[in-house]
Amino acid sequence: MPQRIFLGFDSPFQPQLVDHLLNRCDSLAETLVIVPTSQSGRMLREALAESATAILAPNVTTPGALLHLTEPTIAPSWIERIAWIEVLESISPDEWKAYAALFPSPPTTKDWAESLAGEIVSLRTTLQDHLHNLFTASKFLADTPEADRWESLSRLENLAEKRLASWGFTSRSTALRTEFHLPTHFSKIILAGITEMPPCLTKALESYEGEVLSLIAAPSDEQDHFSELGLPLSSWADRDLPSSPQVAILADPNTQAEAAFQAVANIAACSSKIALGSADDQTGTLLAKIFTENGWNAFHPASSQPPQALVRWLHAWKNWLAKPDSRNLATLLTLPECSSIICGKRAQKLQTLNKIRDKHPAVEPPALLNLLAKMDQPECAELHATVSGLLTQRQAFLGNDFPSALETHLKALDIRDESSRHTLSYIGDFLLPASPIFAKLNRSHVFWLQLLLSELPINPAQPPTDRVIDVQGWLELLFEPGEHLVICGMNETLVPSRSGGEPWLSEKIRQTLQLNTDADRHARDAYLLHAMLRMRETRGTVHLFCCKNGLGGETFLPSRLLLQVPRERLVSSVKNLFREIEPPESDLIWTRDWKWQAPSAATRQRISITALKDYLSCPFRFYLKHLVRMSLPEPDRREMNARDFGSMAHSALEIWAKDPDARQLTDAGKISAYLAGTIDDIILRDFGRKPPLAIRIQAQSILQRLKWFANQQAISSAEGWEIIHVERKISIPSGEFLLSGIIDRVDRHRKTGQLRVIDYKTGDVKSIESEHRQKVTARTKRPVHIPEDAPAYQNGIDSKGKSVDFLWKNLQLPLYALAESIDSGGQLPIPCYVHLGKTEDNVKFTTWDSFSEDDLESARACADWIIGSIANNHFWPPADKVKYDDFALLSQNRPFIEAFREI
Repeated sequence: MPQRIFLGFDSPFQPQLVDHLLNRCDSLAETLVIVPTSQSGRMLREALAESATAILAPNVTTPGALLHLTEPTIAPSWIERIAWIEVLESISPDEWKAYAALFPSPPTTKDWAESLAGEIVSLRTTLQDHLHNLFTASKFLADTPEADRWESLSRLENLAEKRLASWGFTSRSTALRTEFHLPTHFSKIILAGITEMPPCLTKALESYEGEVLSLIAAPSDEQDHFSELGLPLSSWADRDLPSSPQVAILADPNTQAEAAFQAVANIAACSSKIALGSADDQTGTLLAKIFTENGWNAFHPASSQPPQALVRWLHAWKNWLAKPDSRNLATLLTLPECSSIICGKRAQKLQTLNKIRDKHPAVEPPALLNLLAKMDQPECAELHATVSGLLTQRQAFLGNDFPSALETHLKALDIRDESSRHTLSYIGDFLLPASPIFAKLNRSHVFWLQLLLSELPINPAQPPTDRVIDVQGWLELLFEPGEHLVICGMNETLVPSRSGGEPWLSEKIRQTLQLNTDADRHARDAYLLHAMLRMRETRGTVHLFCCKNGLGGETFLPSRLLLQVPRERLVSSVKNLFREIEPPESDLIWTRDWKWQAPSAATRQRISITALKDYLSCPFRFYLKHLVRMSLPEPDRREMNARDFGSMAHSALEIWAKDPDARQLTDAGKISAYLAGTIDDIILRDFGRKPPLAIRIQAQSILQRLKWFANQQAISSAEGWEIIHVERKISIPSGEFLLSGIIDRVDRHRKTGQLRVIDYKTGDVKSIESEHRQKVTARTKRPVHIPEDAPAYQNGIDSKGKSVDFLWKNLQLPLYALAESIDSGGQLPIPCYVHLGKTEDNVKFTTWDSFSEDDLESARACADWIIGSIANNHFWPPADKVKYDDFALLSQNRPFIEAFREI
């Protein structure tokens, strides 16, 4: 058995460990030191290097690294996962009854085998470290309610082992149970601060012929609380905390990190005297951020890192292989690696693509190529070539065997950064032993690429050269030499930690199989906290922090270890840890730190008639939308928005009305049939032969509305109305500007010659008059941006014959009528809506019968006033609210006048 050496609580563990090793420096080169984690190993190596420069350092490793078997005949996890997938997918429908305890009904979801295989491989990994496989576990559980389920798993395991053997592999579970031995080229093994040990490694240590020492961070009078291997026993869970550390509960991780920094500031010691850590990785990242911002460059080894450039590209390429849609195409163009395979101009091509995606919902590459082929701009031709090229490369990749396809693809990429070169090397090491498996199994390239990506190592955080302090994790804090200990994240489920919540391993099953349980982790973490406190009793300080809520608002409880205090301190501890905590923002009044500054934009000489509605609603929003050309893009929409929906209906009616024969039709059935064929053509042109389901449903809604329209059109034709103009372009001079627009349709009565200007409306609208102007009453809130003497106000007669004031909201149809009146020699056209509503009753022709010459002149005067205001750059103040606000995101639901600087 190992010789236990107790180093005591007189000082932190790491300096004592370093002294012990340096006192035996002659044998260090032949010594294997086992530490709890890779980070604690790095800390030990750095401490040895600082203490003595001219020594042969020992080999430092972790229990997990020792159990990582590298023999070529031992199946890596990905091959074992494939074996399980093959076994699960090979179960025939007739065989499912034999596994009823495991699968009450045969799985029907897509990729179920891949998901389940991953779970089983993970389960076997947990079991194998404890000298179990599914077969032995099923024997241990034979007398439990789970017996049948585990027996089924055992039979499946036998099939998976046979599958691996047929490929020339042995599973890691089998190897650890039968073939695992410790390295024989070391004369001594030292267990340094080890608090838990896999049973398979314990068994190997018992049979090891060399010297084994267990260095324990505790005095010899605590020996009864440690196993023969030096691991803490369960008795630690029942012991009170040895001293009274400063314990504080804060509102959330942010305030917790700020309090930790303030505690360090109050200590006023150099960074080497501080032991800083967090049991919560999220809080650890916040700690590193706050310390760095305040001049102490901090490093958090467990902080998440962005994926390497090559890994990021391969994920995007995998998605393109699986589904060559416009979203995945845009993702490819966002990545620099794409430049080498599309002949440059990546940013320009992405910009062109996104503009098209914003205008056309759910546009996929085949339909995109059709659209681009009809466009004359050079950038569209370049994008067409790029899309065609990427589709060709995709087909070439899928048409080749996977190793060759991937090798060719990687050679075509412009790989420059060093981390991606390391990834390339790893990919090469992966492909070499995997090639025979590729040839044996009929799997898609997407499957293999996903498998490869799941095996690529995660890019570890690299310490900055100018760091002055590290934020350690819970298991590494024992190795911190600082006299002043500051720990965050002292919350339940973090300290003591809990099991991973595996679906197969309940706490009861863990106890039966003698796996690590929550009770074991409780004892381990109780010992670690006990040891760290005792080491700083006579020299140093301890600050422990926990929080009441997480960043997402979830509720946390203080760690139970903080309540393991003597009886006389229990009441005060409970009051402290469960007191009410005000949210950190409770006493703050919201104020804006800065205001938006709208970019400068020159006025345009041609103003759309429909844009005047936006000026009447809010001149500043008009400025942003029509002069700055700001808009909220929607490139990823999978269905038509209101604009797209209306455009499709308009397009169908335009095509019908421009056909001289079709617009003469008077039979509703024939009109409906023509419009239905037109919609089919538009769908095929814009969305290809396989449009998304949402688009098909919306198209059916449009078809139904057009069918109802056909009935109304037939009635209109019978009443004597005929179409004389379609998509009629008009322009009206106003000062130095030109008002322009397109009238959907102009009709003329065959007998009377009366004209009507028509606008199609697919949205919810009431009467034409109410859409264009509103009655001003005593309760009306007058817009701040429209003076009371402005021509936007009109004195007129209401429906009851009373004199009232109106406020223009929209000038579209009145100005259309004005343009048509000018062209027709002074005849006053009738404004008309063709409603294309959701129900048959809401599909109809409605007219503004009371529209008069006075209304026409008032609308013209209002338009001239707007143009004059635009010419004089009058875009301020903004309206408080508008009905449909495209820029609400910028104001954060606050008044616009507070969010923007005046222009």
